[in-house]
Amino acid sequence: MPTIEIISIDSDKLDINQVDFEFAIIEENKPISHRGLFYDFLLKFNGSILHLGNPDFKNDKNGGFFGSDLIDWDFGHLDNFKFTDKYKKEIFGLLKTAFDKSPTKQAILLTDKQADDPRPLYKRFDTVSDLITRHDNNGLDWNTLYLINFDNITDSLYREVDWVLWNDWDPIGVNDYGGPDDEYRGYVPEIYKMLQDNKSDSEIAKHLDWIATDRMGLFSKMDESLRIAKLLIRIKTNDKKSTGYNTRS
Repeated sequence: MPTIEIISIDSDKLDINQVDFEFAIIEENKPISHRGLFYDFLLKFNGSILHLGNPDFKNDKNGGFFGSDLIDWDFGHLDNFKFTDKYKKEIFGLLKTAFDKSPTKQAILLTDKQADDPRPLYKRFDTVSDLITRHDNNGLDWNTLYLINFDNITDSLYREVDWVLWNDWDPIGVNDYGGPDDEYRGYVPEIYKMLQDNKSDSEIAKHLDWIATDRMGLFSKMDESLRIAKLLIRIKTNDKKSTGYNTRS
């Protein structure tokens, strides 16, 4: 059964009133997931979390708690889903509230279906509206943590480059079939050096496109390469600045 959770980074409390919503909500002041898929990752952060559950759980939150009734099971896709029209507006409204009440203007939506030993995925969006557009056009992916307005989500720029190539770039699409997470690790040093040498987004984009076309034999996608290059430069610019990431001893 699916877990659906929303996190407001660095906020103390969202003060969500259960009576205002048709589905069940549990609010807690530490971002601890009900499932284990993203448990360790979320330990890096502070903030408030909302657990979303079926309407039947509004009056009984002590037993099992999951959000299967919030899902449009007629969407017809194995690996992705949509929320039902009945609840979609309220769910994304809660995500927008979580974003607005975050002191750093950062929020997370995560889904955890825990079926067939899933690999956790992480995807970044600049705004809640961008995520809603993705949902409406293509659906969202199961077992995925969606980060809104996050640049740095690891503790070093080098690791961040590795993260971006795997989670955000992924020209082969190995994430779609659970491929190895070191698929693009061999390209990290050269991209990292370009960032350290203050290369422009167009220069980095051309290099990414060259890797995809010359080394991988894929078709050119300069628009996508430029998007990734801009993300990498933004990450480098914001490296070690406040992004909601909290290192712990």
